[in-house]
Amino acid sequence: MARYTPAQPRPALPRFPSAVWRVASLAPFQALRGRRLLALSLFVLCPVLAALLFRAYGAARVLGARGFTDLSCMFYLPVILPVTVLFLGAGAIGDEIDNGTFLYLRLRPVGRAAIACGRYLAVCLSAFVLLAPPIVLLYVLQVGWGGAAALSDELPLLAALLGVVLLAVLAYGAFFLLLALLLRHAVIVGLFLVAGWEDFVATVIPSKAALWTISFHLRALLWHQAGEGRLLTRMMRFFVRAELVPSATASLLGLLIAAAALLALACFTFSRKEYLERPGDA
Repeated sequence: MARYTPAQPRPALPRFPSAVWRVASLAPFQALRGRRLLALSLFVLCPVLAALLFRAYGAARVLGARGFTDLSCMFYLPVILPVTVLFLGAGAIGDEIDNGTFLYLRLRPVGRAAIACGRYLAVCLSAFVLLAPPIVLLYVLQVGWGGAAALSDELPLLAALLGVVLLAVLAYGAFFLLLALLLRHAVIVGLFLVAGWEDFVATVIPSKAALWTISFHLRALLWHQAGEGRLLTRMMRFFVRAELVPSATASLLGLLIAAAALLALACFTFSRKEYLERPGDA
C-alpha cells in the first residue's frame, strides 16, 4: 500500500518590488534586438550625422553649447526621443505575447501588475541606454571644439539634458505602454500623437494647450537649466511673454505624477485584459 505523503506547502508569493525586478531582469534588453535595434540605432544617430555635416561645411554658428542645445531641441526632444520610446513601449507586452514568454510568466507566482511594471522598467532602461551614448557623442562633437576646458565647463548642461531625457523616457514609456494595451495599432496612433499633439501643438502653434504636453515641460526644464540656445529661445518666447512657463519644480513634479498615473492605468488595463492561450493572439 502506497504511503501517504503530505502535500508540500505552496511557496510564498514574492513581494511586489521583488516580482517587478524578476520580470525586468528576465530580458532587460529584449526590445533591442534584430532589425529593430539596427533601425533605432541609425535613427538616434541622425543628430550626430547632422553635426558632422555642419562641421564639414564650416557652420561655426551651430558649434558650442548653444549648438548642442539647438540640435537637441530640434531632433531629440520633439521627434527622436518620443518615437524611440513609442516603438519600444508598444512592443513591451506585445513581444511577450508573440514570443510565448507571457504564457511562461503566467505560470510564475507573479501578478499582472508586476509584469507590466517589470516590462516598463525594461523599456525605460533600453531607451535610456539607446539614447544616452549618441547624446554624449553629440556633446563631444559640438562642445569639444573648444578643447577640454569647454567640455569640463559645460558638463552641467550635459547632465541637465540627460536628466531631461530620463524624465522623458519615464513619462513617454508609461504613456505608450498604456496606449499599446488599449489599441491594436498603437504605433500608428502614437506617431500621429507625437506629430500632431506633442510637436505641433507645443511648437508650431504655441498656446495654453501646450501645458498638457510632455514635450513642453521637457523644454521648460531644459530652459531653466540651460537658458541658452537660439532655437530654444524662439520656442519659449511666446510662453515667456505670456508668463506661462512653469517653474522647474512644477514641471518635474508634473512629469513624475503623470508617469506614475499612466503606469497605474496601464497596470489596471493589463490586469483586466483577457488573452488567448496561443502566443500572438490577444
